[in-house]
Amino acid sequence: MTTLLKCTECKKHTFYEKRCCLECGNDSWVECNPGTGELLAVTTVHISPEGVPEPNLLGFAQFENGVNFVGQLESDLTVGEYVELDPGRTLRTSKDGIHTGPQFTSVKK
Repeated sequence: MTTLLKCTECKKHTFYEKRCCLECGNDSWVECNPGTGELLAVTTVHISPEGVPEPNLLGFAQFENGVNFVGQLESDLTVGEYVELDPGRTLRTSKDGIHTGPQFTSVKK
């Protein structure tokens, strides 16, 4: 989920795979790098699902092309910092195994 998908017809972006574009109905996508995002909000969750480290630091970032994403933070990042998505981070460990995904990491801009 660190790859941004762009509709080949209307050029709208999404992080999540869909059968068709919610904007125009097209079913063809191209992958592109989401680039750098700006952290717009941060929060700390103290009661998390099984296997998620507590406290669980979360952030909301807006990426290039206006795409927004909510994800875990690598550390105590603050609003206004620039971030990238680092793939393959361990997000939680449960009886079902290790679950990996993207995490926000700080980047100099």
